[in-house]
Amino acid sequence: SLFARLVDAGLEPDVLTRQYRMHPTINAYSSHRFYRGLVTTCPVVERDRRASPPPRGFDWPAPCEPLAFLAVSGAETRVDASFANPAEVRAISQTLADLLAAGDLDPADVAVVAPYAAQARALRDALRDDRLEIGTVDGLQ
Repeated sequence: SLFARLVDAGLEPDVLTRQYRMHPTINAYSSHRFYRGLVTTCPVVERDRRASPPPRGFDWPAPCEPLAFLAVSGAETRVDASFANPAEVRAISQTLADLLAAGDLDPADVAVVAPYAAQARALRDALRDDRLEIGTVDGLQ
Protein backbone atom coordinates (compact mmCIF):
# COMPACT_ATOMS: atom_id res chain seq x y z
CA SER A 1 0.00 0.00 0.00
CA LEU A 2 0.99 3.62 -0.25
CA PHE A 3 1.38 3.85 3.52
CA ALA A 4 3.67 0.81 3.67
CA ARG A 5 5.87 2.33 0.96
CA LEU A 6 6.07 5.63 2.86
CA VAL A 7 7.09 3.86 6.07
CA ASP A 8 9.64 1.80 4.13
CA ALA A 9 11.03 5.09 2.79
CA GLY A 10 11.60 6.30 6.36
CA LEU A 11 8.46 8.35 7.08
CA GLU A 12 7.51 7.99 10.73
CA PRO A 13 3.81 7.02 11.04
CA ASP A 14 1.52 9.00 13.31
CA VAL A 15 -1.39 7.03 14.82
CA LEU A 16 -4.66 8.85 15.38
CA THR A 17 -5.87 7.74 18.78
CA ARG A 18 -9.55 8.79 18.81
CA GLN A 19 -12.28 7.39 16.56
CA TYR A 20 -15.82 8.67 16.11
CA ARG A 21 -17.62 6.30 13.70
CA MET A 22 -17.61 2.64 14.65
CA HIS A 23 -19.20 0.88 17.57
CA PRO A 24 -16.84 0.79 20.58
CA THR A 25 -16.82 -3.03 20.56
CA ILE A 26 -15.52 -3.09 17.00
CA ASN A 27 -12.99 -0.39 17.83
CA ALA A 28 -11.79 -2.29 20.91
CA TYR A 29 -11.06 -5.36 18.80
CA SER A 30 -9.19 -3.51 16.06
CA SER A 31 -7.40 -1.22 18.53
CA HIS A 32 -6.00 -4.16 20.51
CA ARG A 33 -5.38 -6.39 17.49
CA PHE A 34 -3.65 -3.84 15.25
CA TYR A 35 -2.79 -0.68 17.23
CA ARG A 36 -1.51 -1.90 20.64
CA GLY A 37 -4.70 -0.58 22.29
CA LEU A 38 -3.96 3.03 21.37
CA VAL A 39 -7.25 3.88 19.60
CA THR A 40 -10.14 4.88 21.85
CA THR A 41 -13.73 5.76 21.08
CA CYS A 42 -15.04 9.28 21.66
CA PRO A 43 -16.97 9.15 24.98
CA VAL A 44 -20.16 10.58 23.44
CA VAL A 45 -20.09 7.99 20.64
CA GLU A 46 -19.35 5.23 23.17
CA ARG A 47 -22.34 6.22 25.35
CA ASP A 48 -24.73 6.52 22.39
CA ARG A 49 -23.67 3.27 20.72
CA ARG A 50 -23.72 1.21 23.90
CA ALA A 51 -27.25 2.46 24.67
CA SER A 52 -28.60 0.57 21.63
CA PRO A 53 -28.77 -3.23 21.43
CA PRO A 54 -27.31 -4.98 18.36
CA PRO A 55 -29.72 -5.19 15.43
CA ARG A 56 -32.14 -8.09 15.22
CA GLY A 57 -31.81 -10.69 12.47
CA PHE A 58 -28.58 -12.35 13.59
CA ASP A 59 -27.71 -14.67 16.47
CA TRP A 60 -25.01 -12.50 18.08
CA PRO A 61 -22.47 -14.50 20.15
CA ALA A 62 -22.57 -11.83 22.88
CA PRO A 63 -26.12 -10.36 22.92
CA CYS A 64 -24.94 -6.87 23.92
CA GLU A 65 -22.05 -6.64 21.45
CA PRO A 66 -22.46 -6.25 17.66
CA LEU A 67 -19.30 -8.16 16.73
CA ALA A 68 -19.12 -11.67 15.28
CA PHE A 69 -16.70 -13.70 13.21
CA LEU A 70 -18.29 -16.24 10.88
CA ALA A 71 -16.46 -19.43 9.92
CA VAL A 72 -16.99 -19.92 6.19
CA SER A 73 -15.56 -22.84 4.22
CA GLY A 74 -14.51 -21.81 0.76
CA ALA A 75 -11.44 -21.13 -1.31
CA GLU A 76 -10.12 -17.78 -2.45
CA THR A 77 -9.80 -17.35 -6.18
CA ARG A 78 -7.31 -15.07 -7.87
CA VAL A 79 -8.91 -12.21 -9.80
CA ASP A 80 -6.25 -10.23 -11.66
CA ALA A 81 -3.88 -9.02 -8.92
CA SER A 82 -6.46 -9.53 -6.14
CA PHE A 83 -8.55 -12.28 -4.50
CA ALA A 84 -12.23 -13.10 -3.96
CA ASN A 85 -14.03 -15.83 -2.06
CA PRO A 86 -17.46 -16.72 -3.50
CA ALA A 87 -18.48 -18.69 -0.38
CA GLU A 88 -17.84 -15.65 1.80
CA VAL A 89 -19.81 -13.45 -0.61
CA ARG A 90 -22.79 -15.83 -0.29
CA ALA A 91 -22.51 -15.94 3.52
CA ILE A 92 -22.30 -12.14 3.78
CA SER A 93 -25.21 -11.72 1.36
CA GLN A 94 -27.43 -14.05 3.41
CA THR A 95 -26.40 -12.54 6.75
CA LEU A 96 -27.03 -9.04 5.48
CA ALA A 97 -30.41 -10.04 3.99
CA ASP A 98 -31.44 -11.47 7.39
CA LEU A 99 -30.31 -8.34 9.24
CA LEU A 100 -32.10 -5.99 6.86
CA ALA A 101 -35.28 -8.11 6.84
CA ALA A 102 -35.51 -7.84 10.64
CA GLY A 103 -36.09 -4.09 10.21
CA ASP A 104 -33.61 -2.56 12.68
CA LEU A 105 -31.18 -1.49 9.95
CA ASP A 106 -31.41 0.52 6.78
CA PRO A 107 -28.88 -0.31 4.04
CA ALA A 108 -27.36 3.16 4.56
CA ASP A 109 -26.45 2.07 8.13
CA VAL A 110 -24.23 -0.76 6.86
CA ALA A 111 -20.57 -0.87 5.87
CA VAL A 112 -19.10 -4.10 4.50
CA VAL A 113 -15.31 -4.20 4.81
CA ALA A 114 -13.44 -6.58 2.52
CA PRO A 115 -9.76 -7.53 2.66
CA TYR A 116 -9.28 -7.39 -1.13
CA ALA A 117 -10.49 -5.18 -3.98
CA ALA A 118 -11.81 -8.21 -5.92
CA GLN A 119 -13.82 -9.29 -2.88
CA ALA A 120 -15.30 -5.79 -2.57
CA ARG A 121 -16.26 -5.88 -6.28
CA ALA A 122 -17.82 -9.34 -5.87
CA LEU A 123 -19.84 -8.08 -2.89
CA ARG A 124 -21.05 -5.02 -4.81
CA ASP A 125 -22.08 -7.28 -7.72
CA ALA A 126 -23.92 -9.69 -5.40
CA LEU A 127 -25.59 -7.14 -3.14
CA ARG A 128 -26.50 -4.55 -5.80
CA ASP A 129 -27.54 -1.79 -3.41
CA ASP A 130 -25.90 1.61 -3.78
CA ARG A 131 -26.97 2.57 -0.26
CA LEU A 132 -24.56 0.01 1.22
CA GLU A 133 -21.00 1.16 1.84
CA ILE A 134 -18.74 -1.59 0.50
CA GLY A 135 -14.99 -1.26 0.24
CA THR A 136 -11.58 -2.50 1.23
CA VAL A 137 -9.90 -1.99 4.57
CA ASP A 138 -7.61 0.62 3.03
CA GLY A 139 -10.40 2.31 1.09
CA LEU A 140 -12.74 2.73 4.06
CA GLN A 141 -10.15 4.09 6.50
